Amino acid sequence: MKKFFSLVTALIMAVSLMGVLPVINVSADTYGDYEYTVLYDGTVEITGYTGSETDIEIPDEIDGKAVTRIEYYAFANCSLTSVTIPNSVTNIGYRAFEYCESLTEINVDSNNKNYSSQDGVLFNYNKTELIQYPIGKTQTSYTIPRSVTIIEDWAFQLCTSLTSITIPNSVTSIGKYAFKDTLWLTKKQKENPLVIINGILIDGSTCVGDITIPEGVTSIGSMSFSYCENLTRIILPNSLINICDDAFSHCEILISVTIGSNLVSIGKSVFSDCKNLIEITIPKSVKNIGTRAFENCYKLTIKCFKDSYAEQYALKNDIEYKLLSEVVLTNKSINQINKRQSNSKPAKVKSVKLAAKKKKLNVKWKKISGATGYEVVYATNNKFTKNEKTVTVKKNKVTLKRLKSKKKYFVKVRAYKTVNGSTYYGKWSKVVKKKVK
Repeated sequence: MKKFFSLVTALIMAVSLMGVLPVINVSADTYGDYEYTVLYDGTVEITGYTGSETDIEIPDEIDGKAVTRIEYYAFANCSLTSVTIPNSVTNIGYRAFEYCESLTEINVDSNNKNYSSQDGVLFNYNKTELIQYPIGKTQTSYTIPRSVTIIEDWAFQLCTSLTSITIPNSVTSIGKYAFKDTLWLTKKQKENPLVIINGILIDGSTCVGDITIPEGVTSIGSMSFSYCENLTRIILPNSLINICDDAFSHCEILISVTIGSNLVSIGKSVFSDCKNLIEITIPKSVKNIGTRAFENCYKLTIKCFKDSYAEQYALKNDIEYKLLSEVVLTNKSINQINKRQSNSKPAKVKSVKLAAKKKKLNVKWKKISGATGYEVVYATNNKFTKNEKTVTVKKNKVTLKRLKSKKKYFVKVRAYKTVNGSTYYGKWSKVVKKKVK
């Protein structure tokens, strides 16, 4: 039998040497400032960048081989300010641009069928997943497009310039580390605490920043808001089903947490080391609370319902608790809320004026009373299907930059207003057009 297997092994080796069986070759090499690997299918994966250029376009081919992948951490710690991803790329590894502190825009070739970009932010092709917000962008506010349903892992990590983010109600999932170490949530401003009700800022509006998490989010990823030292009170939406491990750990001035009525699971160490956490309200729907969920929460009282899982958890872990009574929201109160919301839409934007500059358009319109901000959409056709982009601003003017010379652009504007955490949009303005110089 041993002789038989030896014979088979020798035969396989001989056949391989003759080239009958496929041989997988993976080789590492350099191309200019790029480090790359040739994959088994003959395509190329970018694994590193050693150059000093700050504005680069990644090649779509190296030595005649298509560049299809960008490896994890490939451009980490680079001094890039702008990077363009070719249409050949089909896979971008997580944290590919981590710690690129000067990076202000990630652009994607318009012919790429797997990824896209808008205002320098990286998305998947259909813009349903927000992958990476460049940490070097200097704008202070950002409104996530309404097409987005998933905020990917690490998407806003270390984005130190942002003081306000609006998350649309289309979002259902927030990935792990999504907002970790983000300045507006980590800078201590105890005199102006961040207060989130159903994920919405309703108080402390002068604090270092705010974040809007609407009804519709079903999952909060691990460590998404860990070390957010500015977070003092949270009321999470009724749509939330799962809070993953360490999601709010080490939020040292967090005082109070109220959870929506449909939460099922609280992961491990979710509120660990929240040393000033005084109370948390846990609904009957919760069926699992992970180990060390409230470790080192010395001041904590759990508010829960009689015979609930939370009550049993508190008894088992010797945590002080207080029983709650049921609160029913009547149809009358619901109708009153809906009526208030229906009156919140801002007026239609009028008198939009365009002034052409070299590769720029100055856009200005009549200010809308009570508007929180404005959305400006522009494209190279009047149906807004070609080269369409959206800009969100607070003032009634904006300069659209990096436009194509001698190209005609179509522009429309609408106002929006945020009331009690919900965002209401006015009607679009009349479409105006202008040729860029």
